[in-house]
Amino acid sequence: MPRALLILLLTLVTATTVRGQSYYVSRGQLAKERVLPANASTITINGSVDASDLDYMTEAIESLGTLNLSGVTVVAYRGKRVGANITASAANTLPAGIFAGLKASHIILPASLTVIGDGAFMESQLVDIALPARVKTVGRAALSRCPNLREVTIPASVTALPDALLEGCEALTDISLPAGLQTIGSRAMLGCTSLTGISVPASVTSIGDEAFALSGLDAIDLSKCSGLRTIGNRAFSTCTHLESATLPSSATKLGEGIFFECQALTAVKLPSEAVTIPPLTLKGADNLSAIDLPENVETIGTLAMAGMNSVEAVTLPGTLTHISDGAFEGWTSLSEVHANDLTTVPTLGEDIWGGVDQSRATLYVPEEMENTFVSTPQWQEFAISQSSITRLPELDSESRITAGFEGTTLVVTTTEPLQSVTLYSLDGRTLARIADSGTETVRIDTSAHSGHFFIARAVTATDRRAVTFKLMREP
Repeated sequence: MPRALLILLLTLVTATTVRGQSYYVSRGQLAKERVLPANASTITINGSVDASDLDYMTEAIESLGTLNLSGVTVVAYRGKRVGANITASAANTLPAGIFAGLKASHIILPASLTVIGDGAFMESQLVDIALPARVKTVGRAALSRCPNLREVTIPASVTALPDALLEGCEALTDISLPAGLQTIGSRAMLGCTSLTGISVPASVTSIGDEAFALSGLDAIDLSKCSGLRTIGNRAFSTCTHLESATLPSSATKLGEGIFFECQALTAVKLPSEAVTIPPLTLKGADNLSAIDLPENVETIGTLAMAGMNSVEAVTLPGTLTHISDGAFEGWTSLSEVHANDLTTVPTLGEDIWGGVDQSRATLYVPEEMENTFVSTPQWQEFAISQSSITRLPELDSESRITAGFEGTTLVVTTTEPLQSVTLYSLDGRTLARIADSGTETVRIDTSAHSGHFFIARAVTATDRRAVTFKLMREP
């Protein structure tokens, strides 16, 4: 009998099936005998293997449908260098880089695995993968840059997604995160351009730098993550399809540029407890037409909201003390700044309102602070209006704008088309707004609002001339 055939019969049990090849082996045997086919639909391994066998699988396979290791036990290894410079590895562990570049579409991993090493499947051809239920530790970049990977399941035993876990997996569309997950590492899903949605568990407490940057997310809602404290630098930056984002009130440790260059954003909710809006937070969100600043904000960082050229009005919280360089740069649609709640004039960096025609925007301030704003550079350029207007103009002779009540309906009339009419309460809250009406008469029903005194601001369409009225509605 030929020696090669004797080896197969005595030391390696092999059976050919319609689906591929099956083997029963002991540790180190595959690496020694080197009998795996380069191409197969399925290869099933049973028995025990070590790091040398796993390394051989990656080397030998050129094209494979499924690598089935469900019947395998991974034992400890100590020997010559294999894989990513491995000379020793523990039992139930996939060593670092051991399946890097694996040319298999599917893999079924041993149920006994507890550790997946750094870069274990980096640049493999896998289409999907489910990590076993006993896995507790997943190494950095374990599944990174897998061009075909579409679906990933992370077991409940994993509480931390490592850095760069799925970085560059452009085909990824579905990832199942465990309910007890606590941390999402830096660059964990950076560049996952096909990932349009993800459910982040309520248990998550931190999200790392660039965790979802350059991904395909179209919405992110973290409102249920009540324990989330930290969101890293550029966590969702350059997500060009991101339309809405909600951050929980608890996320007070915000990094720079969280939504940098998210040009599709139309709705965003910042943490209500935040005291700082970091630099570059919303820079480039040019489709965002409104922003509610958290009521406790003290500082707005450099270029924090630069380029938001669709915003027409903003309310500054009473706690605000400093606005850094270029924070509102490029707000070309700005027509109203409400500063009624301020008790001091915030200090400013350079070019806060760069690109804004401040002469066409009204700054509403407390009566007792009007003179201070008028005398302060970068504030004095606005058309400044007191929040408690004492005069009651019913007619503006130059632009021929009239305003008054017919019952509970405010009627604003002019001799030329109106660009907008905005109704405010006396404390500066916006109650109603009609924009781009294109008509010479605007009617606003005020029956839903309490009180008898209101402020109305009308802006003409032709020259954007603004006239402000304080009006009394009869009881």
